[in-house]
Amino acid sequence: MRLPKVAPGVASVATEGCGKASATCYNLVGARERRTTGGERTCALRSCRSALSSCLATSPIRMPRTSRNSSPAWASICITFRRSAIIWTGSQRRCGGRASAPISSSPRVDPALELELRAFFSGRGIAMPERNVKQAWVLPSVTPLANPIGTAPGWWTERDGKLIVSMPGVPYEMKRMWEREVVPRLRPRTGAVLFTRILRVAGLGESTVEERIQPLLASVNPTIATYAKADAVDVRISAKAATAEATETLVAEMEAQARAALGAHVFGVDDDTPQSVALRLLIERGLTVATMESITGGLVANLFTDVPGSSNAFRGALVAYATDLKAEWGVPAEILAAHGAVSVETARAMASAVRARLATDVGIGVTGVAGPDEQEGKPVGTVHIAVASAGRSSDTSQHFRGPRTVIKSRAAITALNLLRVHLLREGEGATASSS
Repeated sequence: MRLPKVAPGVASVATEGCGKASATCYNLVGARERRTTGGERTCALRSCRSALSSCLATSPIRMPRTSRNSSPAWASICITFRRSAIIWTGSQRRCGGRASAPISSSPRVDPALELELRAFFSGRGIAMPERNVKQAWVLPSVTPLANPIGTAPGWWTERDGKLIVSMPGVPYEMKRMWEREVVPRLRPRTGAVLFTRILRVAGLGESTVEERIQPLLASVNPTIATYAKADAVDVRISAKAATAEATETLVAEMEAQARAALGAHVFGVDDDTPQSVALRLLIERGLTVATMESITGGLVANLFTDVPGSSNAFRGALVAYATDLKAEWGVPAEILAAHGAVSVETARAMASAVRARLATDVGIGVTGVAGPDEQEGKPVGTVHIAVASAGRSSDTSQHFRGPRTVIKSRAAITALNLLRVHLLREGEGATASSS
């Protein structure tokens, strides 16, 4: 049995031993998809319902309807999972009665869970709506799974050798519950060990990453695949073996090949982020940093402060959205007059100015056009970023597509990656400049 990395809105279904093909079912808010690969079937909800019922040897499971114009009543996508187990995420409270059908029992309010729920609301100074009591529903056969960062606990239910796990659909609640409550309970049942390593890649698109690791993609154990994320391209390497040592060896061998193909574009592993890696480099070198931001409106600073311990390196930020504030806070008027507020020259001056004004070792300047209109004759998506330290500077000019929020986010992530490269090259005694 393998332990999949369950994503938000995912339910894992196994039909092995049920006399049916493994089913992979997608609730796509009104859409229907089918595909057949290697004996595994992607099916519509109707087929999924039948497969689950057969597997559990119970009456058919009633699933809530969805429409194209509304959110699904509960999020459930199914991924193949062995040993007749069902894992769903989403609002089990909304479909609690339906989900309880295979267990042949009715939900009831658990007094202890209700007390915790009411305490959660009272601690925030809010009167709890009585409709929230349903979040304390459990079945007689259910073992509640703790959810200290949310209001709805998970369910762990076993019957006749079959397993049903239900988790909240809120991504960070589900992720914590999966890692801390579900996986430890599933691990003794696997008969094998799964180990996964994620390489985080910056500066390359997903297609380019795939091209570079193409010779590795056909591998069956370990497997390797790419995933485009908002802040990086992830390369996930997973292996399965009888022991932890064996799986880690398999992953390490493929990781070495992937790193050789991707080079310095690999900036971190697993839970690393552009901001956590940049901060780690700053702290290791005993350096401090500050930002002067225009287009990003303080987003780079916000990302820094998402990281625990960021105060050891991050000093603060100046949001110089207006051109006159840039001048007031140290950007020379002649640079603004000659090149405009949206220029690489101004980004360099912003980085130097904030470094001097906030007395830090490193300064970051970010300026650009988020849209929807041009500025100074420069098109929407134009972004200039600079990093300045003692006697050294790095800069990059980019053009991003998308709505304002996407342009701002990509600008902030690019600034963090430029900082990381700047620090690494500074350690090598080089002056970085990119375009």
